[in-house]
Amino acid sequence: MKGNLQQLIELQEADLRVEELALRKRRLPELIEAARQPLHTAQTEHDILKKAYDLAVHDRKSREQDLAVQEQAITKLNDRAAKGEIKTNKEYQAHRFEVELAKKKKSEIEDELLLLMDLVDMKKKELTRAEEALKTLEQRFKTEKADLEGSVDARGRAGRDHEQAQRDRRGGGGFAPADL
Repeated sequence: MKGNLQQLIELQEADLRVEELALRKRRLPELIEAARQPLHTAQTEHDILKKAYDLAVHDRKSREQDLAVQEQAITKLNDRAAKGEIKTNKEYQAHRFEVELAKKKKSEIEDELLLLMDLVDMKKKELTRAEEALKTLEQRFKTEKADLEGSVDARGRAGRDHEQAQRDRRGGGGFAPADL
């Protein structure tokens, strides 16, 4: 009787191992997805930062073009005075007002351009940090995925354990009383 009891305990242990290993196999996609979540979050953050960086670069280039146009306008105004197109004092005063206004606008554009350059630099640094974090998380995910797949793979340790547990279960089935 004690021998049968010991065999029943071994059979039950084999059943528990089979169930545990089968559960790990079924949960593998969930575990892989859970491991992928930080990578997905980092990728989304990287994409957002990339868009913000691209937008800042676009804005900076646009303001650089505005600055070039404004400088051309100032040059044109100064050329007009140099050519002697201004005849009266009133025209001269209006011309000086236009030049001062153009210079003020140029100064405003230069200030905005400096701010945009700082913003581009800041966004570039953030993007670089996000890219480094993304690479780190990609490597970590690959390692975790390989570990998970290796631990549950049919050719891996859990797969061999599962097959052995099933053999143990079948092997122990011959000694169990028919009414179990």
